[in-house]
Amino acid sequence: MICIITMDEQKYIERLKQDIRTKLGRSLDTPVDFDFLANQLKDQLHEYISPTTLKRFFNYIPSDVIPRISTLSLLSRYVGAIGWKDYCNKIESEKAENEESKTTPTANFSKREHNIAQDGEFTDIKKIRSSENGYTEIYSANYLNRKVILKTLKIKYAQDQKYRIKLKSEFELSFMLVHQNIAAILDYRIIDGLGECIIEEFCGPDNILEYTQKRRATPDTILPLIQQLCTAIDYIHTQGVSHNNITPENVLVTDNSTIKIIDFSQGTKCTASENDEQKDIEAIAQLIGTLDASMSVKFSRAGKIADKCTKENGKEQYMSAELLYKDLSKAKCVFSFTTIFITGILFTAILSSVLSYNLGENSRNDYVYIDSLKIEQDRIIDMSSSIVIYDTISKMVINNSHFNCKKLLEEINTIPTAKQKIVYFAKHYKILLKEKENYPHGILDKYLPKECPEYNLYMTSLVKLTEDIYQKFFSKTLDSLKEVQSAELYNK
Repeated sequence: MICIITMDEQKYIERLKQDIRTKLGRSLDTPVDFDFLANQLKDQLHEYISPTTLKRFFNYIPSDVIPRISTLSLLSRYVGAIGWKDYCNKIESEKAENEESKTTPTANFSKREHNIAQDGEFTDIKKIRSSENGYTEIYSANYLNRKVILKTLKIKYAQDQKYRIKLKSEFELSFMLVHQNIAAILDYRIIDGLGECIIEEFCGPDNILEYTQKRRATPDTILPLIQQLCTAIDYIHTQGVSHNNITPENVLVTDNSTIKIIDFSQGTKCTASENDEQKDIEAIAQLIGTLDASMSVKFSRAGKIADKCTKENGKEQYMSAELLYKDLSKAKCVFSFTTIFITGILFTAILSSVLSYNLGENSRNDYVYIDSLKIEQDRIIDMSSSIVIYDTISKMVINNSHFNCKKLLEEINTIPTAKQKIVYFAKHYKILLKEKENYPHGILDKYLPKECPEYNLYMTSLVKLTEDIYQKFFSKTLDSLKEVQSAELYNK
């Protein structure tokens, strides 16, 4: 029996090839690509097509053999259809939608700049920017009493199937990512005058570089933002996704200093490998270098991080963005000679104003008293001796952190086996980290008014001080417990 492929079916087959390449993220022009595809089919569908059959299907090996329906059905399932017939029906439905869109949503494309619909669910639609070399443009709008971003195709790409698929793929990739530091994707809609749009939360107003420059930021103020960025990137990687386009323009900072990652147009899924993840980490290192260059006070480890990210030996690279952040935060900043000189003068002036101080405890309310400071109703109101204030409070925070570590260690020592000790330690160490802000917050609230300009700076520094003590305690204690566990296993 001779199986005959019609012209329409041949078009469907070519479209299927294109969809497979898009999902796989490979051009399928090397033998390794076909081995990879065969493994993907086996892993995801639990069925096997040999690399040789795949090479014939994609004409890598010239062949006149007509693909079997079973092969077409299996490949259709790989791209999301139930089978071959279902895949063909979906293409037909898509064609019908395209014909309908020519007479409705896209009819106003030629008048987009002057005649965007301003009624209905979306109002106050305004163009924000258009990517210079890309295929999209960005609008802001009001939607259900909130401001949103509409990302759509430029007019000249609006009817191009290739770019419509790209826009829809970006939506599908980013919609599955739910994280406080990733711009939330709300919907994918056809909007009169714009066409197909990704609807996402409005983040603004500045990207991270603009934020740095406008606020004359220092490493102390930028470090929390980089930590948020690294946390979000590690989350993306755990979802099997790579962003592949981490630039200052794609890292926004909200009014409440929260990082929001946008633009997954170059993102990849399923094919996200260790190398893809490493590219994101390298991009963060480059971003740190860019921020470092814009600040008068520099990150002391920025150069080291850049060198480490460019090492060819994998052992020298960061395995996660969190490790990069930890390395960066070990030494926060380095001052220029001028900065050191000015700081020295200020320090001398402040120190000379401090005659002496005594740290004591009031039996009534446990307040700190420093002789040279003006105190009104148990609150420090003269900030001329801020170095003394910070030194005093930081000692209290350090003592409290060491006390918490010692207390946890004593609890661990009451547990019989090393394995149980490790489980208990890991659980309660997380609690310590979760509560790291409590004591510094309480101390500052007790001794400083929140309106003091030093309040937030001290808070950031004291929390970091607490975290550093806990991390050193964690590493040392865990190593010790693992040695005990190894000894117990050996003795058995």
